Amino acid sequence: MRKFLVLVAVLAAMVAACGGQAAVTNDPYELVHRAQSATWERVQVDVGINVSGPETISIDPSAMRFAIDTTAGKANIHVAFPIAALGDAASEIRALGITGDTLDIDVIFDGEALYAKSAALGNVFAALMVQAGEIPSGDMTGWLQLLSKADLESLGSLGGGLSPVPVPDDLPIPSGADVGTIKTSLEEMGITLTYVGTGSRNGVDADHVSVAVDLAKLAESEFVKGMDSGDLDLDPSDGTLSGDLWFERSNGRLIGVDIHAASTTDTTEKADITINLHDPDAGVSFDAPASFVEVPLMELISSFMGGLGGGLLPQ
Repeated sequence: MRKFLVLVAVLAAMVAACGGQAAVTNDPYELVHRAQSATWERVQVDVGINVSGPETISIDPSAMRFAIDTTAGKANIHVAFPIAALGDAASEIRALGITGDTLDIDVIFDGEALYAKSAALGNVFAALMVQAGEIPSGDMTGWLQLLSKADLESLGSLGGGLSPVPVPDDLPIPSGADVGTIKTSLEEMGITLTYVGTGSRNGVDADHVSVAVDLAKLAESEFVKGMDSGDLDLDPSDGTLSGDLWFERSNGRLIGVDIHAASTTDTTEKADITINLHDPDAGVSFDAPASFVEVPLMELISSFMGGLGGGLLPQ
């Protein structure tokens, strides 16, 4: 199932980059084409996950929120991950002083610095600071200032090897591709779109498109072969993959993605991912917290890297 979830993440990234112009059409490829030209000045992406089988995970979309101000280059992230879904790692999280049912993490990047708030992270950083000879001051379970924009750029220069999902440099659908190119590109990967009809998604009128995936054809496509990851060594006999796309009728923007993966060797093993795109909820802020504790994270990272031999961080 893990290989399917990695592929799901890549396909979701492809379609979530879409955003369109108001139009009336029942051509699914035209809907995707028009969605590519849409823009979100500010967008919130909610992600829900339901996995059944040997391991059961249930995360409501409201528990994983990624809000982005595309114009100002700011972000707000909220994650409330069920501790029970962490398996053996749950006891380690409890040892950090977490008593609730979820591991809560909030992150803000206001364009100038990165801030985070999490009781678990606060306790970890406090312990690291003590080990490094620093004395933490202030509420370490509140907002922490971790990195400046320059620090992030410095860390980013280390390269793409830190990425958890192996996304290729060139996606199979070029930006601004016409309808014919979109259809051909998808069909070469074994992906077929079908217009289902209209319905409601996120409380608005939307066009519904179903996505069928031929895993055998996808496994042999240049797109998958170009991915440097054993996780994408697909065996079509292992399972099935399908999905649904929802486009807002008034402007053509992509507002919903549903992805369904199921094992053919174990009928109890299934995974469903729900992605909703909409304007940020009221109360979602992209501004720096009013108060925070400064954490010398770059110094802590340098100290840690120094213990491993050093030389990894840009000076």
